[in-house]
Amino acid sequence: MPNRKIKFAIVGCGKIAQRHALHISTRGILKAVCDRHFQSAEALGNQYQATVYRDIDTMLAAEKD
Repeated sequence: MPNRKIKFAIVGCGKIAQRHALHISTRGILKAVCDRHFQSAEALGNQYQATVYRDIDTMLAAEKD
């Protein structure tokens, strides 16, 4: 499985999350993002086609892979 991309999630969608998301997108798949400030999560999620969550507990319960 050498061509299989690793799936990532980002918790907290502040400024540094943009940099992390960019690097993730070149090597893996940004699967999910979450932030209590939903607008921040929504903006990042929309940019990288990631599922958006308001909190980590909901994200972890929903994202099984």
